[in-house]
Amino acid sequence: MSLLAAILLLCAFPALADVAVYYPNSTNCTAFNSVWATDPPIVLTGDVVNGELTSDQKNTISTDDDNSVTSTTGTGTQASGVRVLCKVVEDEAQISQLKWTVKAWALGGSYSVYGTTLAGWNYDGTAFTAAQNDVPNGANKVTVILTITVTPGQYVDATGYVSLAIFQTSPPGAGGFTYVYYVQLEVTYSAAAPAVPQTVITTTSVGD
Repeated sequence: MSLLAAILLLCAFPALADVAVYYPNSTNCTAFNSVWATDPPIVLTGDVVNGELTSDQKNTISTDDDNSVTSTTGTGTQASGVRVLCKVVEDEAQISQLKWTVKAWALGGSYSVYGTTLAGWNYDGTAFTAAQNDVPNGANKVTVILTITVTPGQYVDATGYVSLAIFQTSPPGAGGFTYVYYVQLEVTYSAAAPAVPQTVITTTSVGD
């Protein structure tokens, strides 16, 4: 092997980016029918209603089709929807992006069409500090995407859990409920670099 080839083999390869995908029915993931006292919510779990979905319901919102789960109707200033909780196995320090994709349709108590809001829970700030909402789209489900790229590790707790709230974007005091069709979480992280072959270079001195 030439000296140049040996030096190239000793150079470290750059870290590779990879993506892991989770759904509400994935291992260590779940979802809750939730109603919060305020819209938008200011606490993690529904403080009016907080009931875990059945296995069938979690399967429903893990499949991209026209079947949905309907949240309990909220009234007045309440927010109604679904909270998703997933435990990711990726190292928090290696995560560069969290991307939630949700298909949903939100209605008011009088069946007025509202938008749908996604909000990510910041475990460092103990609040929903990342949010994305759509605009009303008539009697149709919409796709809403929340991408977190700034300090995404703050949205992962010490044991690896990530939380998302899905709820109606309603006028103050209007209440409402949400049809949730599909939920997906993509975690972009730095994968381990491939092992670098170790090459030993030896020299031989030849005497005069």
